[in-house]
Amino acid sequence: RELEEFEIIKIAYEKDDSNTQISIDYLKLFEKLTKNDLSKNEIEKFKNIRESQKLIILANSTDNINQKLEFINKAIEFIQNNYHNPIKVSDIANYVCLNRSYLSTVFQNNLNMSPQKFLMEFRITKAATLLYDTDLPITNIAYSCGYSDPLAFSKAFKKIKGVSPKEYRLKKKE
Repeated sequence: RELEEFEIIKIAYEKDDSNTQISIDYLKLFEKLTKNDLSKNEIEKFKNIRESQKLIILANSTDNINQKLEFINKAIEFIQNNYHNPIKVSDIANYVCLNRSYLSTVFQNNLNMSPQKFLMEFRITKAATLLYDTDLPITNIAYSCGYSDPLAFSKAFKKIKGVSPKEYRLKKKE
């Protein structure tokens, strides 16, 4: 188990350019460890380096997670403020200062859906609320939720809710 831990840290060191000298020392000690050729002093040095690197790796991964959550929160904020406009994923990515592909990866890995799907579900949820709470024409609701084509809106609504906007509104009255 300890050797596996060392392997993981060794890989991190090999990819780490920021602590070059520590990385070289660690790799040299790692080689000696695998040959069972470490003195007690070297074992202590190895353990100290390992512990400090674990903390650095943990801090970096926590920073990375926090940064991704910031990206997601900023993207969701943009969607909440602009869903009524004809926005695209590229607009969201530009707002968050990420490329479209990376934004999609962050959403997929953290929310299990693409930004496009999130935007569509957000719009349809808003539309469902309007269908339920108002008597606005369905075409107006489509436009107010960012759809320029009422037919595309109806198809998206049915895909998410399982019924057409008209059927959804009729169920409300029952």
